[in-house]
Amino acid sequence: MILFVAVSAVCLVFVSGAIAQPNKFWAMDVGNFWDYNGSNPIGCIPGPCTWTSRTNVAAIDPVTVPGLTTYRLDGFSGGITLQDMDWYSVNPLSPFDFRWHRGEYLQDQMTVTFNGGLFVGGKQIAFGVPLIENTTGTFNDPTFTGPIDITSTVTVVGFGRVTVPLGTFQAYEVHRQISVPQLGGQVMDRTRWFAPYIGIVQDVEVFGPEDIDTKVLADLNVAAVFNDVPIKSGPGVNPFYQYVMGIYDDGITGGCGAGTYCPGNNVTREQMAAFIVRAKEGEPPANYCDAGISFTDVQPASPFCKYIKRLVELGITAGCEAGKYCPTDNVLRQQMAAFIVRAVEGEPLPNYCDTGISFTDVQPASVFCKYIKRLVELGVTQGCQPGMYCPGDNVLRNQMAAFLARAFLGMQ
Repeated sequence: MILFVAVSAVCLVFVSGAIAQPNKFWAMDVGNFWDYNGSNPIGCIPGPCTWTSRTNVAAIDPVTVPGLTTYRLDGFSGGITLQDMDWYSVNPLSPFDFRWHRGEYLQDQMTVTFNGGLFVGGKQIAFGVPLIENTTGTFNDPTFTGPIDITSTVTVVGFGRVTVPLGTFQAYEVHRQISVPQLGGQVMDRTRWFAPYIGIVQDVEVFGPEDIDTKVLADLNVAAVFNDVPIKSGPGVNPFYQYVMGIYDDGITGGCGAGTYCPGNNVTREQMAAFIVRAKEGEPPANYCDAGISFTDVQPASPFCKYIKRLVELGITAGCEAGKYCPTDNVLRQQMAAFIVRAVEGEPLPNYCDTGISFTDVQPASVFCKYIKRLVELGVTQGCQPGMYCPGDNVLRNQMAAFLARAFLGMQ
């Protein structure tokens, strides 16, 4: 094994351990931790190695990184030996900062800043564009001790699903390559998978063709923003967690009150209007209904009036019947398909279902068939069970989070 190690950090992927602190969303809390299982096929002579490690948020540090207050993360091998330290930005509005600092043998002082082209939750991101940073550091090993020059190339490779012992996550794959001339031009490759609102779920360091350290997330203790949407559900991960966090972060929802999201509640038509309008174009002006609204069952003083009025103007709805919107009615899955497809790309062709549809419970003659078929093609749904869509079922708030995150945020 080539004994030179560097570590990295990203400020976009962690959630606050506190409940209902929306402006602290990218940060983390002292005491949070992530547990990993590690392995290397040849790392322990004469054979493979396995180990456990823990990364915990140790302290808030206003000194180490000039101009930034940061969280310091300490990584312990076997839960005992301090192996590396990372620094993450506290301020959720700061640039996207990597802080590479102290490893077992290599210490480099580097900050790599991504500009405004990088976002989270699967939205627009500058994939494949390498960021090259040159810096200096020190190396301390029996073979060489002294100052070194470091060239680091960081590339966001992609965004997709990765499965680890704790569960399956949607994650950014970020590759870093380090070269040091003073060490004979040795190159270290490190790829990390950063799951938004979760943390690092997989970490692979390549020192040679077979000398590969792999760490995978096995457990964590990171409190969520909404106390009824935990990260973990039973022995695994909550399948709706990343979707709810995605629409929360994008301003599509603020929850249902008192630090909760109410994931099992039905979505009403007035709530749907707010979800769709915020997802499509943001918040309407507060006085948007001052001039009134055409529906007799929607009061201008209603907090949902502005969204309903804008939904009509966008051509996404004409109401439930003449002159009415039926704001407190529950939204059915077939209605949800129409709302989302119209909001994303407009009206499908009238004959869109002439060639049929894959669901046995959706008739081609149904007025909702074209929307449901298109929703599947857009990757927003695969149905409620094999071969079925359940068009007459109510939409729950956790399901709505998944639909919105896939349709508007590019999540999978």
